[in-house]
Amino acid sequence: GFFATQGGTSDEFVKGDGTLDSTAYLALTGGTLSGALTGTAATFSSSVGIGVTSPTELLHIKNPSNSWNQYAKIRIGTETSDNYASEIGFHRGTSSDADRGFFIDGGGTGTQHLKVLTNGFVGIGTVSPTIKFQAVQTTADWTGGFKNYATDAYGLRVDLSGSSGVNAALQVYTATGGGMIVKNNGSVGIGLTAPLANLDISN
Repeated sequence: GFFATQGGTSDEFVKGDGTLDSTAYLALTGGTLSGALTGTAATFSSSVGIGVTSPTELLHIKNPSNSWNQYAKIRIGTETSDNYASEIGFHRGTSSDADRGFFIDGGGTGTQHLKVLTNGFVGIGTVSPTIKFQAVQTTADWTGGFKNYATDAYGLRVDLSGSSGVNAALQVYTATGGGMIVKNNGSVGIGLTAPLANLDISN
């Protein structure tokens, strides 16, 4: 079948059952569609715009509102009830660029599980990451985990070999603030942040 819609501009109109009709049609040779699309299949030979009259990509979706806290979203699901679905889209930002960017909502309920800001920062569990990659856990559970069960497996690697500084290569904070630090010069501190030896332990 074909998609059919009310309104639009074209000299060729076709309904979902294949018959011609000048009141319910799909523009076959270009023009503008309006109303709701219904049917099972359609083919477009050029770019499609939703909310934009001059699409610059094969599919260009835009929320024309100029207000903060606006979204342009796509909803994807497989259930008839639509209870289980996911959404992807772009959020303009609540009130600034601090949380403006692309997001994935795994449950389709309005929660932005993954956020990629316009500056490239990526957040999981936070909509406004302040570093390149930031994961935030708000429940009493692990924040992340790395597993490799292969023979002769490797774990986690932090590479600062191209840096000439002596800042932290790895730092672990605890409730008391001390934790552990591995400096870029090889010094390791436990319970302090400025080790004075290869291994410096403080009570």
